[in-house]
Amino acid sequence: MPRLTGKIDGGAGSFVQLRDAEGDFVGEVRADDDGRFVFHAIPGHWRVICLTPGRNRRQQDVDLGAADMDVRIPA
Repeated sequence: MPRLTGKIDGGAGSFVQLRDAEGDFVGEVRADDDGRFVFHAIPGHWRVICLTPGRNRRQQDVDLGAADMDVRIPA
């Protein structure tokens, strides 16, 4: 199962949600002190949603294939 990893600029401690193509909630993790997170997901279309206290909600759609993928969520 591929890993979907990422870094959120200015996102230390953010809650990061993974949603499927229909927008259904699949999982949530907490970003580390560097704003990094990891999900283990099957290949497909995913939406990564970042909830950082004191900031606007940020999201990014990704198409995960069979290989690991790393994304960057801008500030």
